[in-house]
Amino acid sequence: QAQIGPVLIGDARYVRPLIRRLPGVVGQIDFLCHDPAFGAVVLPDSSDHSAQEHALTMSIRLDGGFDPYWAARSKQLQKNMRRYERRLDEDGLQTRFVSITDPDAMGAAVARYAALESKGWKGLEGTAIESGNVQGRFYEEVLRAFSGAHSAAVYELWFGDQLAASRLAIASTRMLVILKTTYDEAFDKYAPGRLLLRSVVEQAFKDRPGGTIEFYTDANPDQLSWSTDQRWIEHVSVYRN
Repeated sequence: QAQIGPVLIGDARYVRPLIRRLPGVVGQIDFLCHDPAFGAVVLPDSSDHSAQEHALTMSIRLDGGFDPYWAARSKQLQKNMRRYERRLDEDGLQTRFVSITDPDAMGAAVARYAALESKGWKGLEGTAIESGNVQGRFYEEVLRAFSGAHSAAVYELWFGDQLAASRLAIASTRMLVILKTTYDEAFDKYAPGRLLLRSVVEQAFKDRPGGTIEFYTDANPDQLSWSTDQRWIEHVSVYRN
């Protein structure tokens, strides 16, 4: 499910000799889903390799505090967010942002995420996380393991006593990586996914100043309006000749 393929090569200089060390006659080696920001396969310009754009990912640099970051967002994005908040006020909905990091709470948090995702279009297509299915067990195991090292979180946005949106994330001291996100489509007009994202970003500025949020997605223009940086995840091919 990862948008990035880890490369277990310490230095790009080892890529070329590898072609002639592998058994048989190797015509090319493909490094799929290569992230140029985190990988050793960064080769000088030449004719013995090529790169194919795969997905446009994005990140947010956590520099200078949340307020300057938000002030630099497009006027349209800020206007839209004010509109969603106004709708909440008009309809008398109280919001609550929750950050869950306790390992003992991860199982229930993933189960809530699964129930919410299964209600939407992913549930209809059969691609949603479900409690007990392979995906559900995988994400629960990953989040439990990372939370034991204080490196995982489930972020939730509640409208009163109803879960409106949820995000699964893992982290290091300086990087937060968004794994999965979902929202209750019944609350579409309030854009709960966007409201939750703003709270997550604001929290990240407090927790990891100077770090980054990595999304590892194929970002559309709406998503890019939140970013400070973007780059292509690539498929890199290295040729024998």
